[in-house]
Amino acid sequence: MEDVAAAAGVSTASVSRALARPDRVSVALAARVKAVATALRYVPNPAARALSSLHSREVAALVSDLPAYVAAVDAALGRLREAGWAVSIARFDREAGPGTALQLALERDVEGVLLVGGAPSGEALNALAERKLPWVALAAQAAGAGIDIDFAPAARALAQHLSALGHRRATCLVDAGGWDGGCPGVAAALGASGVEASFSCLADLCTKPAPTWPTAVICGDDLAALRVMRAAELRGVAVPGAVSVIGSGNQPFSALTSPPLTTVDIPWRRAGEAAADRLLAWREQRPPQEAALTAKLVIRRSAGPARGFT
Repeated sequence: MEDVAAAAGVSTASVSRALARPDRVSVALAARVKAVATALRYVPNPAARALSSLHSREVAALVSDLPAYVAAVDAALGRLREAGWAVSIARFDREAGPGTALQLALERDVEGVLLVGGAPSGEALNALAERKLPWVALAAQAAGAGIDIDFAPAARALAQHLSALGHRRATCLVDAGGWDGGCPGVAAALGASGVEASFSCLADLCTKPAPTWPTAVICGDDLAALRVMRAAELRGVAVPGAVSVIGSGNQPFSALTSPPLTTVDIPWRRAGEAAADRLLAWREQRPPQEAALTAKLVIRRSAGPARGFT
């Protein structure tokens, strides 16, 4: 840092602010310091900065399903690292909850927690409260600490789409997320549109004879939808001729499947950025900026007319 300060003609404190909090210095100074740092190949060290400030400057990101939430996690990590925070990532089992992973994170004296795909309860929630640690949850029910995504428009659009295609029975897979097929509220929306909704898991679905499959399967994420499409192929069940398959997440590969996957587009990147911004706001004792996030239906070719519908 001393070399960067000398080359830029500023103090080390100015270098630190320019790199960690460019909003607190002039645009010209931030640009000059960044250019010098790049030329000298200087990389800020959060651990060294923590030693001088007696703070860890570390956020723990605890994730239940990284492939499903990779966009949100990547966006949150990028925003936090831009602000000069170190980020550690750990996985937890969705059924067991984040308790063990959270305890290990607290032993490292982290200064914030990002929970993705699960929320704390019981002892874990008490531990966060006792330490007065800011935490944010994504893809989980967490009143007051969650980043809200409005799924209602997507749920209605999906229900209306399937109803218009003649579907009268749909199964929501609960393997991923524990939600209504990855889109909260979709079961109620299906009922309101005249489509009977049931719940199952992929293993149970695959034990049923092909003729008894529902005409539509709504999956908790796009990877689950791929598994359903593969299971259907192995059993000679045509997609979408015999069964329509709907995913959730709109992962990049969902447009490349055969047939291309109808799915619920969830703004995970914006949600991850919003989660990071909320953590930073709490640490800096300023009001967080609320983000209006809405899921939407992306119609492709994996959902078609129900069997026998004309």
